[in-house]
Amino acid sequence: MDKIKVLIVGGYDLFRKGLWLVLESAGDIEVVGEANGEWVAKKACELLPDVILINVETPKRGKLEIVSLIKNELPEANIVLLIGNSECEYVVEAVKRGAIGYVLAEDISVENLVNVIKRTSRGEAFAHPNAIKKLFHELAYPSPADSSNEILTKREKDVLQLIINGKANKEIAGELSIGVTTVKSFIRKIFKKLEVANRAQAASEALRSHLLE
Repeated sequence: MDKIKVLIVGGYDLFRKGLWLVLESAGDIEVVGEANGEWVAKKACELLPDVILINVETPKRGKLEIVSLIKNELPEANIVLLIGNSECEYVVEAVKRGAIGYVLAEDISVENLVNVIKRTSRGEAFAHPNAIKKLFHELAYPSPADSSNEILTKREKDVLQLIINGKANKEIAGELSIGVTTVKSFIRKIFKKLEVANRAQAASEALRSHLLE
């Protein structure tokens, strides 16, 4: 019988290597590679894994962006998220983006993780009870529409638009007639409000959520 091919995504190198060894010890799982950042979708298309496992240490918003990147390039991908207990609120959005497995890292044994990978490799969905509870709660009491566009000030939106346009800090400062230090301060606030780590993620989140419309 063919082994289940797994691609490990995100997290610290030491954690990925440990996860690699643990999974391959199961015997019927083969870890075909690991990936990070912008190369994830490309790697997934090259290796065509049965399951893509996204590590718990990947930032919350990063997990969601990775799911979107992969599903855009590889719609049939079976994506499993290793999540922290505080991240169950993100499960609803992850479902919308196409992930099918949600494993609570603090409450999973090697045996259970292997079982989840086997199930999701067949296209079956799996979610930890805490994640299921959040899903049912969201169905019963839908959250109000994303108000990130209201949270950002007009000036922050101006800066974000210029970031999307590919402008450097000095260019943004010149166009808005403000100092470079002020631009950096705006960018830090934008990153914090959107829960992103870099310009590319900020631009992606702005376009996804229609923040500037």
